[in-house]
Amino acid sequence: MHTAGIVDDAPVNEVAAGQLERVLRPKSGAVSHLCELAAAHDLSAFVLFSSAGSLLPNVGQGAYAAGNAYLSALAANLRAEGIPALSVAWGAWSGGGMAGKEEFAKFISHRGMDLMTPHLAATALQQALDHGDTDVMVANVDWARAGKHLNAIRPHPMVSELVGTGPIPAATTTTEQPALLTRLSALTPQQRLDALLDLVCAEVSTVLGYARTERVAPDQAFRDLGFDSVMGIELRNRLNKATGLRVSPTAIFDHPTSEALARHLLDELVAEPAPFTEPDRETASSAAATASQAARHEPPAASQIDSMSIEEMIRMARGDRPDPVGESE
Repeated sequence: MHTAGIVDDAPVNEVAAGQLERVLRPKSGAVSHLCELAAAHDLSAFVLFSSAGSLLPNVGQGAYAAGNAYLSALAANLRAEGIPALSVAWGAWSGGGMAGKEEFAKFISHRGMDLMTPHLAATALQQALDHGDTDVMVANVDWARAGKHLNAIRPHPMVSELVGTGPIPAATTTTEQPALLTRLSALTPQQRLDALLDLVCAEVSTVLGYARTERVAPDQAFRDLGFDSVMGIELRNRLNKATGLRVSPTAIFDHPTSEALARHLLDELVAEPAPFTEPDRETASSAAATASQAARHEPPAASQIDSMSIEEMIRMARGDRPDPVGESE
């Protein structure tokens, strides 16, 4: 049985080589050694502990998902070679372990996954072994609750199938203006800020897993609320969908409170283009003269440059008008 695993979460664009190696070594590296050691034995089972994180859209677990996906692929390959391999994509267990912290349990529960007892998990494992399965997921999931969260940004194929939301709509080239923009256009500047502050506070509460009645203080720093880079990415994604903007992944660090972030969104949403000023006649005449002068000293085409002499190139570089090719003689 291979049960090793290390979690070192970070958005994909921030994962360092050292992090990737640290996460993959106990997965792909260790299981390769286990395969070599077990090759000489007549096995009744070869069990690999994977994670539901390799199947579900968990922000920040790109390296961990890759390591666990490797286990699933290895199990299929070993089964094809006649070795009774089983990869189990586990949900969260109670009673300690990688998901034993109370804060984490609350965090994933809001997203639809509750802890399962070791007895229930062991029973499910025995059933998978008895059925000769190769790749299964065992987790205590409320799919209706999970579907609302996991499909909030964009539909996920597996989740949509389990929840029963129907086929995923095909991508279109047209962009529909978010309803928020229409609502903001009818408000005063202060009302716009208030509306965006309500939006930011609500999304922050959602990411933190708060109940609907709980609201974060507008001036409370995201770091003090327990935000990390992974939560920042999730908040950014939710705000992008609500506003139609492309909020920077570092926005929560550049604007570290709900109030500051709301003001930043307001600046981005209602920024006015610079007014056009009709140039006066003197400015227009000067611009026209400059353009005419530039046209007279316009570099010749590439085909002309190829046939120019060194002297002609020097004159062109100095700004002197080169003699037309073929007329210098």
